[in-house]
Amino acid sequence: MQSWKRLSCGLSFLVALGLLRATWIGPGGPPDLAAVAEGTSAVGSAATSVPGPALPEVPARPSAQEVLRRRAGLYADKSRVPQFRDVVLLTVANAAYMDFLLNWECHARRLGLDWVTLALDQEAFEQLDKTQALLATGQTAAKPLEYLSKGFNLMSMNTLASVFDVMKEGFDVVFTDSDNVFLSDPFAAGVSLGELIRSKRYDYIYQLNWPGPRHYEPGAEVNEGNTGFYYASMRKPQIMTQLWEAVLKECRQRPNMDGQPNFWSALRRLRKVNVSPCFRMCRQESQCNSSAQAEILEYCEMDPYVHRTGWGKRDEHGPVSYHANFKVGRKPKIAALQGMKVWRSTDCATNGSWG
Repeated sequence: MQSWKRLSCGLSFLVALGLLRATWIGPGGPPDLAAVAEGTSAVGSAATSVPGPALPEVPARPSAQEVLRRRAGLYADKSRVPQFRDVVLLTVANAAYMDFLLNWECHARRLGLDWVTLALDQEAFEQLDKTQALLATGQTAAKPLEYLSKGFNLMSMNTLASVFDVMKEGFDVVFTDSDNVFLSDPFAAGVSLGELIRSKRYDYIYQLNWPGPRHYEPGAEVNEGNTGFYYASMRKPQIMTQLWEAVLKECRQRPNMDGQPNFWSALRRLRKVNVSPCFRMCRQESQCNSSAQAEILEYCEMDPYVHRTGWGKRDEHGPVSYHANFKVGRKPKIAALQGMKVWRSTDCATNGSWG
């Protein structure tokens, strides 16, 4: 009898346990303990998440191609001159010359231009809009660099290498130092540089390196032009690659010289060799006439009276651009730009760039 009572109690306990289990688990199966621990409901198909605090999105830095494509066209209004769709305006600065960059940008903005800045050091790069700047190839000191010092010559080589990197992205380039200020639109129809680019005849257009006015013979061969303002086209990539690789090799072999004499030394050496590319100056009659067009590097100079290098005064005739060249150091360059009335000018102040 005692055994039967114990058996009856045991059966009653098991039945009660079964009812309790059915009630707790329900028809949807056992609860998801992990989901419960995370604050989610495990009731059938009505499970919902309890949202946590939103994390701020970290904007991705645009690629070089994205920056260049966004800024290509020379003008902020990309429909203005469709022919310039694949031309990028490049300028350059290190942290010690950011005031020169701001001055240059002020005039470029006033003219409706668009551009990309090559930052020569990380400190300069951090101060710039990342949709309008690229960190230059190599590293340059963020301090003022003495002319022809080891650091200065390295900076000039890094600049040339960075321009070549942009060209390899598939763009033509107009490169300008930030002490080469535009008084009016250098790309306009009827202006020397603008007309030469529009002609689609030239692979390289350079600024004559004059310290002062002199007799001008268009298309005369020179030993050295200015590498602080030029146009370079990639319409013949093989030829331009050959030229730029020769230039960078020259820079590495002659680190005691800056980029300008090294560039023109390499160009002269290629010019003397009677193989491709054949160099033709301003479309003149030459030994290149028997060469295929793809094997000819066509080059020419800008009008030196329109695009000046450190000489002359501003008047109703121009100049269109003024390069504070033949002035060594910050103070002489600022004085030259002040003399031309393009250093923190009234025009720029009116447009709010200086506040």
